[in-house]
Amino acid sequence: MRWTHSQRPAMEPSAEGMRALWISFAGLGATTVIQAVVVALSGSVELLGDTLHNAADALTALPLAVAFLLAKRPPPP
Repeated sequence: MRWTHSQRPAMEPSAEGMRALWISFAGLGATTVIQAVVVALSGSVELLGDTLHNAADALTALPLAVAFLLAKRPPPP
């Protein structure tokens, strides 16, 4: 069954969702790298904690991307 845009289930993966996921991953990844440079220059322990937190947030995009890709597969017969 083909869904129209207004009928498509909310959890169905889409190109827009994947694009948003990769933009989020890139943004958090870039922030993490910049913060890591500042941590190396300043030695700030608080910023190190925030850097690790941002890295963990960025990495959550990877299993979500796998889930989106697996959800696109047709159900088994």
